[in-house]
Amino acid sequence: MTSKLHANMGTARAAHFSQLKGKTLLDFWNDDDELIFKTNDLKFYTMYHDQDCCESVYIEDIDGDLEDLIGDEILLAEETSEEAEDNEHGESYGESGTWTFYKLSTIKASTTIRWLGQSNGYYSESVSFYEVELDVECVLEEPERWDDLLTEEERGLFLLGNT
Repeated sequence: MTSKLHANMGTARAAHFSQLKGKTLLDFWNDDDELIFKTNDLKFYTMYHDQDCCESVYIEDIDGDLEDLIGDEILLAEETSEEAEDNEHGESYGESGTWTFYKLSTIKASTTIRWLGQSNGYYSESVSFYEVELDVECVLEEPERWDDLLTEEERGLFLLGNT
């Protein structure tokens, strides 16, 4: 899977989740296998996993409501991980398992996004996090494509700052 955000829409650069600290979340999209964040500086961040043969990495749970984070400065943006042991029913997560926790906090709310990675031990169990730089030409040529991501005012500000 390739990120739905940067497929033909912009250039992605690997980023650290901690880069969200100090930004204000304006919006987010949860597509079950990908989370996209839009911040007050009109930057987009995406987290997802490129699935491969003998592994599975997915959002297991979101503790808290991402909606509650919108509009306030992010004070904490932290990533931690730990080995996944057998689940509460004694079932194994495969030969290898990793929990990755992404914690976001503002003055009003906190949310933890919990990803589970399982594999035969050879394949990646990690989550990719990218900053996506939108393609100005694409915004100009296909403005309707951006209706879900940018308001008309944001589109104007983006184009003003990038042309």
